[in-house]
Amino acid sequence: MKDSNVNSNGNCSSYGNYYSDGNCYSNGNYYSYGNCYSYGNCYSNGNYYSDGNYYSYGNCYSNGNYSSNGNCSSLFLKECNGTYNSGFCIKLNGIANMWFNQQVTKTQADRLRREVREILKDWLPYSTTYLERKKEGWHKEYENNNKYVEKLSNNPYFTAWERCPHKQELINWIKGIDFIDTKKALEVFKEITGIEDIKEDMITIKGKEYSASTIQEALKRYVNG
Repeated sequence: MKDSNVNSNGNCSSYGNYYSDGNCYSNGNYYSYGNCYSYGNCYSNGNYYSDGNYYSYGNCYSNGNYSSNGNCSSLFLKECNGTYNSGFCIKLNGIANMWFNQQVTKTQADRLRREVREILKDWLPYSTTYLERKKEGWHKEYENNNKYVEKLSNNPYFTAWERCPHKQELINWIKGIDFIDTKKALEVFKEITGIEDIKEDMITIKGKEYSASTIQEALKRYVNG
């Protein structure tokens, strides 16, 4: 039976891998080796229950990291190593409970981790077409050129984030976090994802300004009860 692996050896219950060897229960990896229960990694090796990583090694329960190694329970890091319970940080090592390059409490870090996952739902910045290939069916006999592996762009991580359907929700979420420096957080977020704050029309109500999207979300909650 074809398992849709291309030039990939020693995989166990792992499908849709491309030049990726020794994966176990790990699908849709691209030039990535020794992953376990980890999906859609690109040039990333030795990950465990960690998905959508790019040039990142030895991560555990950590998703969407870029050039970051040895992270545990951390999300969307860039050039960070040896972290715990942290997210959206850049060029930091040996940290715990850091978000947007700012120290927070464990309770606050847990809250941010929960909230961002609620916003993104199942979305991650996959730099391979893992989700497309999963939808098409792992056991399909692929062509030799493996058409479901996209040609990588100059910055696949930025390209992946550009496809995010929740960009403005993330921006609004960051602006609403009352225990961090919002300006610094938005700068770090842009450097990691390439996503800039979109200047929205502001509406003044009783002397206070609100963005159009904030009002839209409030109306939606009101209508839905």
